[in-house]
Amino acid sequence: MGPWQLQEAKGFVGQPELGYALIYRHHQHPEVLASLYVYPAGRVDPDQALEQQIGEIRRSLEYLVEQGNYDQVRFGKVRRFDLPLADDDPVRQVVLEAQRKADLIREELGAAGGDTPARARFRMPDSIPGRRMDARVVLKGVPYESRGYVLYRSLYYYKGRFSAPRAAISPRQLDRLAEEAMALAVSWITVDSTGSCADSTINVNPEGDLKAQLVAGVLGQEIRQEAERCREKLDESVPEGYRLLSLEFLPHHWK
Repeated sequence: MGPWQLQEAKGFVGQPELGYALIYRHHQHPEVLASLYVYPAGRVDPDQALEQQIGEIRRSLEYLVEQGNYDQVRFGKVRRFDLPLADDDPVRQVVLEAQRKADLIREELGAAGGDTPARARFRMPDSIPGRRMDARVVLKGVPYESRGYVLYRSLYYYKGRFSAPRAAISPRQLDRLAEEAMALAVSWITVDSTGSCADSTINVNPEGDLKAQLVAGVLGQEIRQEAERCREKLDESVPEGYRLLSLEFLPHHWK
């Protein structure tokens, strides 16, 4: 993943709802301990869910202090950490295509005197929502800088934890490395899902323009399915340089 090399990918036997833990090392900064966790969120309110998840990072560090693993921990404020969508991001491309279709339909329906689908509902997503929390911990008398991130993308959380001895790396440099890793993670680590998330339901008002509503509904479903990466059938081919990890959910695992 750029300068980050995957060292270990760990699943959780019997608990697919916990996703995978991925351990990375930076080839120029081996002193940075980097752990990524990719695990299911479902369809959630991003702001509320991300606040809850970043709180879990805080509670996990507090627990380590209680268990004697860390000597002490101090927390900074929780801040927004939204990553802009790349120009070649597949969600951006789908939205652009939906906007193009909507404009053509608008012209057609406008010429016929009918209603037109609202272009606003195909607004370009401008970022991937996330949160960040800084911490300073002391481990066996050694001060560490620590960073925690949680991003929400494609029905999944991407959580990152980065730590390094304060004597080995500056806080600003750790910030740069951690933010680079999170940006790479949401770009290089993709999650595709199948099952009922690929189902589509379009609601219409029988007193309105049915054609306009159906067109808007279909285009909206295209965008949602691409943003969530929901597939009717999973493509299990593995590009060169990648590794495929699979999770199988039963109904009681994730609703």
